[in-house]
Amino acid sequence: MAFIIAEPCIDVKDTACLNACPVDCIHPRKDQSDFESARMLYIDPVACIDCGACVPVCPVEAIFAEDDLPYFWDHYVQINAEHYKNGTEKQEPTMLTQIGGRLESDFTQPLGMLSDCHKRIRYFLSALLTTVTHADEGPLTAHQCIYLETALRYFREAAPKHTADEEKSLFPRLRCIDSPEMQATLRKLEDLEADHRKAESQHQETDAILHRWMMEGGISPKAMERLRGILIELLERYERHMLLEETNIFPLAEAALSDAEKSIVGREMAARRGIESIRYDLGFNETRGE
Repeated sequence: MAFIIAEPCIDVKDTACLNACPVDCIHPRKDQSDFESARMLYIDPVACIDCGACVPVCPVEAIFAEDDLPYFWDHYVQINAEHYKNGTEKQEPTMLTQIGGRLESDFTQPLGMLSDCHKRIRYFLSALLTTVTHADEGPLTAHQCIYLETALRYFREAAPKHTADEEKSLFPRLRCIDSPEMQATLRKLEDLEADHRKAESQHQETDAILHRWMMEGGISPKAMERLRGILIELLERYERHMLLEETNIFPLAEAALSDAEKSIVGREMAARRGIESIRYDLGFNETRGE
């Protein structure tokens, strides 16, 4: 079972995984001629020894064991393999949330990236709820444990970055805008921040219950009832929260913030993920300082 590099790597190409790989199965390297033109990195499914050393060093969490790969990125198995087929044209990746979906945004489109994160939140929360709903109170299967741990890792490591994107980069800039429409929105921002605090607490409790279940090989009826209740409440909270952002906050920010302000938000989001240089199409080359 090889590891797979998926969509989040596109137009990022952080090379920490290259340095972590003990068998040089991730390409292209910076010294290879196709590095500049490639949109992402790829793992050779034949050379990969399944050590997983690349996974924790990826700043955008783009690397998955094949069995853990979210279903909407299944096509990246073929994309990685195609890169290493001799004599054939390499397949150019596209950023899709699901097969047939629209192209996703990158750090040059920070508001679009925030909306795209909502899709992943919906997917991983649904994965938690579906798995818990269909499991009995005995030991979880190996597949269920992998599925749950993948979703828990997302909410433990990636989701807090999304919260910080909003609370530290977007919301403060909206609060600086002096307009009647924005003043009416300020209370909504406070409500959204309160949602974040409540969700953080619920995710911590969910994480503790599920890990205890995995460790002990069972869960009590009372704990199961509590777990399902938390997940249902989280789903309802997120839907209200994301609907407000997608129909009100993000469109307002798109209209009110200048291109320069949105560019700074995007750079802050990239830096939050350990990405120091990203490509901008705002009339200059960010990586070269032109």
